Amino acid sequence: MIYVIIFSPNYASSPRCLDELKKIIECKERYGRDVIPVFYKVEPSTVRHQKESYANAFVKHEERFKDKVKGWKAALKEATEVSGLDSNVIRPESTLATCTNTEHGLIMLIMRGTTYEYLVSKVWIIE
Repeated sequence: MIYVIIFSPNYASSPRCLDELKKIIECKERYGRDVIPVFYKVEPSTVRHQKESYANAFVKHEERFKDKVKGWKAALKEATEVSGLDSNVIRPESTLATCTNTEHGLIMLIMRGTTYEYLVSKVWIIE
């Protein structure tokens, strides 16, 4: 199983996405699952170090989800330590929509014909 995580500028504002990310990282560590991060219109270092919109989101989360914030931050850092795809580097963006052969078979990283607005802040699980 491969997890494709689409990080966007507003990803960290969603507690649901952060909860899912934490579970994905737990599966990565426990079962050796593969994770492919895709950075859509956000720098990998912004996600890794929780800067800019990520820092702002965590300031808000500290009020309501204080017990979860440490785990979410650790999961973000872990997810960004894996080599991924960066829409700021890969041009044109249409080249992000590609199929890749892996040891697990053929996977489609991002489905052609699907709008990026729909993909942003989604977690895709490919079996």
